Amino acid sequence: MTPGDALLDELADLTDEVRSLVEALARSGHREVEKGTGDPAWPSAGSAPAPRRGSSHPPGPRPAPLASDEDAEGAWSRFGGTGDPAARLEALRQRVEACTRCPLASTRRHVVFGEGQPGAILAVVGEGPGAEEDATGRPFVGEAGQMLDRMLTRVLEMKREQVYIANVVKCRPPGNRDPTPAELETCRGYLEEQLAIVRPRCLLALGRHASRFLLQSEQGIKTLRGTWGAWHGIPVMPTFHPAYLLRNPADKMLTFQDLKVLKARLAGGR
Repeated sequence: MTPGDALLDELADLTDEVRSLVEALARSGHREVEKGTGDPAWPSAGSAPAPRRGSSHPPGPRPAPLASDEDAEGAWSRFGGTGDPAARLEALRQRVEACTRCPLASTRRHVVFGEGQPGAILAVVGEGPGAEEDATGRPFVGEAGQMLDRMLTRVLEMKREQVYIANVVKCRPPGNRDPTPAELETCRGYLEEQLAIVRPRCLLALGRHASRFLLQSEQGIKTLRGTWGAWHGIPVMPTFHPAYLLRNPADKMLTFQDLKVLKARLAGGR
């Protein structure tokens, strides 16, 4: 177990302890909890966690209300497309797997299209496949994938099967290098159509490339993270990539805060 994993376990234990204390106080007639002693793990809808002491990245502003069904429908309708979402997603998969529009097609072992079901309330967008993903054809299956699974289950309290997972580029850049601007643009239409079929209510952007791509921003991830943005009107929460957290476990607390805000917003949606 890494120091970062130990920290997540300690936070989970602390959450359980505080929740038990709050419930005990409520049962004994204490209907209000003194300011500053509320559950630190799950903020109320619309609230944001306090910045970590000494952090230069304060949380973003309070987000606007979650898009209504009508707003979301308007955002997705610009991409067109009708018919059974599962069939449309499978047809798109077949097109992507046959794609040879950029040089990555000549070095890939498998196209990593994505996985999940249409109608997922949350879509997770990463940068691109790594070696293990290229070998299996599945997104986030290596160490970074295990970290993502812990982020989903321990903080968002969601199973992997409940979210849709995709990458900006569908083929592994050789040596895990950054995807080039041309490669990102080649896959843009695929990702947009993919998300339009799934129709998530929120997007979780993992890392610099996914965040800058979705938000059309030149800012770095340390500036973007923790602050709500939007992609075609759909709320986007940028945070650190799990692979980055494996190298920099001290920043797991910042990601923990970002996910708490996302969880509160999802709770206010459908």
